[in-house]
Amino acid sequence: MNFLKSLLLVLILFIALILVGVGLLVTLVNPNQFKPLIIQQVAQQTGYQLTIDGDLSWSFSPPVSIMANHMILTGPKPQAVKIVDMSDVKIGVQLWPVWEVGKHLQGNLTIANLTFMQLHVSNVNVNIDWRDQHLSLKPLTAELYQGRLQGEVHLFSPATAPTWHWQLALNDLQVAPLLHDLNGPQSKLEISGIGEVVIDAKTSGLAKADILAHLNGDGSFRLRNGVLSGINVEYLVAAANAFLQKQAMPATPAQNQTDFGDLSGSYTIHDGIVTTNNFLIDSSGVATHGKGTLDLNNQAINFNLQLTSKHTRNLAAIPVVVKGTMSSPSAHLDLDALSRELTASELQKVKEKVRKQIQEHIHGKAGQFLQNLLGH
Repeated sequence: MNFLKSLLLVLILFIALILVGVGLLVTLVNPNQFKPLIIQQVAQQTGYQLTIDGDLSWSFSPPVSIMANHMILTGPKPQAVKIVDMSDVKIGVQLWPVWEVGKHLQGNLTIANLTFMQLHVSNVNVNIDWRDQHLSLKPLTAELYQGRLQGEVHLFSPATAPTWHWQLALNDLQVAPLLHDLNGPQSKLEISGIGEVVIDAKTSGLAKADILAHLNGDGSFRLRNGVLSGINVEYLVAAANAFLQKQAMPATPAQNQTDFGDLSGSYTIHDGIVTTNNFLIDSSGVATHGKGTLDLNNQAINFNLQLTSKHTRNLAAIPVVVKGTMSSPSAHLDLDALSRELTASELQKVKEKVRKQIQEHIHGKAGQFLQNLLGH
């Protein structure tokens, strides 16, 4: 019994000491005194400029943290482009002032809302480790476009020759609003669906153009149950069939889009140019295979597709070319390839006619010789 009383007394004293410590922290330590240090160290160690709007405050939801209502991170001068806009930021208090003049930093960072290159992200939670000119952000979790992001990010030598390494997995994304934010409301490239994206990439540079030009890596993508606007693969198959049969073109459909069950592929990135050789769209009436490139440096797209009808078995794969910019691509039949297909088909018909005449009127070795000339 005396032991339990002693234990209870120790617990009460311990809680009291914590409360006293918290009270002294709030009374004696003003978190705004860290404001100049944070701004100075970010500039000194990374070359980036940090702006903190409003006063800093304490947050005592575990762990004890410093709260900032709004922060903006801009790139180095002279461009000074806004890179990240953050609101409701909570910095694990162990970061301050354990940071030994920029030598080592360790702790946790949470951000309620973040905007990065027009992309909107929420509920960011990441552990930070900074030492020897290496910033490690892992594990990193966040929510975006009704989906989830998981992975890690590394930044090396940020102040002199910044090099990034991303290893990220994005799951259950709503692709339509994401592309809307990336490409703007005037973009003609519209894709909806639920997507998964995996990326493992490295790049270097400070300006956006340099980051894209030095981007290298690989990954994969998959969209489910969506709509691809700007191309109607079933209409293109019907139009190609009419062209080959020398018939009138079918009427233009009311909706220039393709409903798909699955859109997938893998890709590589070399100096900002994304290449895929196994692009696949699986829709109800047409299977689409393709390959091509997406040049992130100038936003150019160049794809060659092969459309195979699931209903017309004797129809060869239909070649389609997709070119233009990411915001305004165009898709059309590859008429040169179709013309070659038509010429080959007509030639085959002539061969069959001549072969029939030979079989009916020329016999023996002479007939066999002529058959061989025709490919038999």
